[in-house]
Amino acid sequence: MAEGWVQEDNEALVMQMLDEFIAEHAATIDTDRIYIQGLSMGGYGTWKIILDHPEIFAAAMPMCGGVDDSYYANNNEAFQKIKNMAIWTFHNADDSTVPVENTRKVVEALKAVGSQCIKYEEYSAGSTTPDPHQVWKYVYSDRNGTPYNWLFQQSLSRSKNHTQNPSLSTPRRQSNRV
Repeated sequence: MAEGWVQEDNEALVMQMLDEFIAEHAATIDTDRIYIQGLSMGGYGTWKIILDHPEIFAAAMPMCGGVDDSYYANNNEAFQKIKNMAIWTFHNADDSTVPVENTRKVVEALKAVGSQCIKYEEYSAGSTTPDPHQVWKYVYSDRNGTPYNWLFQQSLSRSKNHTQNPSLSTPRRQSNRV
């Protein structure tokens, strides 16, 4: 398992930085729409931070990461806190740096606690070359902004602070203005 981003000291520093940034820019930050994403070791960090601090984030996009086995204790109880968080995760089937089983296991744990909000895209072997670990190159290249369009639709109020599936909430009305 990756060490850097998932160490308690590093998590505390990231959360302190985020808290300070929000405090300094309170007038311009919509705290209903704070998002997190991470790649590789940052994917591990993203999972850890949303599991430990779900109340802060409206949505998450971890890529090729995983979680410490301790989160699977007590019948996946830790995942209850994020089962209604909008999460879109990605991994390549032939990733030789971070085993794809790590992401599969997290997705299965979320489904086991009833999540209908988890989106998972696993790309087939050979779809990202020359390095199959770099799934983010595929995610951000030919998708015409799809991940960000999805991300920017998410909010804490849409999921009622993760108490309901955000896809079950009433969508915002579209303006009829021309």
